[in-house]
This record gives sequence, C-alpha cells and structure tokens, in this order.
Amino acid sequence: MPVVCGIELTGSKAHIVTLKGVRTQFEEILLEFKKISVQDHKNQEEIISFRDTIQQYLTGAGVERIGLSARPTTGEHAGGVVSFKLEALIQSCNVPVVLVYPATYNATLRKHPLEIEKLAKHKYLIPAYKIAYHMLGE
Repeated sequence: MPVVCGIELTGSKAHIVTLKGVRTQFEEILLEFKKISVQDHKNQEEIISFRDTIQQYLTGAGVERIGLSARPTTGEHAGGVVSFKLEALIQSCNVPVVLVYPATYNATLRKHPLEIEKLAKHKYLIPAYKIAYHMLGE
C-alpha cells in the first residue's frame, strides 16, 4: 500500500499529514508531531535541523511521495520568503515531491467526496489532509 504525505506551508510552519492506502481504504499514520516550525530562518542550525527532522520522518514512515501546497509567487496570496525556503528544503529530501494547487485537490474532493473536516485531528491540518488524500490517487 502506498504511503503519501501532504504538507501545507504557512509562514514558518509545515503542517503534515501522512496517509497509507488508496482513496477507498486508507489510514492515517500518526506522527510524533503534526507541525514543525523554524523560529529563526536565518539560523543555519535551525534550518539544518528542520530538513533533518523532515527527512528522518519521511524515511522512518516509508513515505513514497510528498504533496506540497503550491502557492503563488506574486499577488495578495503569495507565499512568504520563509515558506519558499522551507519548500526548497523539503524538495531537497530524498522523496519525490509534487506541488499541488488548492484547485487541484478540491477537484479531487468533488470527484471523490470525503468529509475531511471530521477526519482531521485539528482544523489547521485540513489543507494538508486534502493534499495527502489527493496524493493517494497520484
């Protein structure tokens, strides 16, 4: 059964949901953490620790693919400098990464309805859960 990870970046935080299975039958792999953050993005030790923590988790959980929230680079809803830095760190991990736009995972939910709001352990994990659910069919 495939193991996929959905990650949403907001500011200096990465919200993470990992699912194992297929869209019709899956289970959530519970993490020791649900989000990981960087307090000082200029501190090299923190940046290295962020990347190492993500890589260790991905390897330990057997994650085969990552879905990462895609954000515009310009305009009102553009991602910030720190979130793009974290995106690059995640993309440098030894697991294939796919950038997933909200329109894409919302289209998946229209075709394959699921009440994610009831499944997600915390409200802030809903976007990451939607990304992971989308990735089950990729």
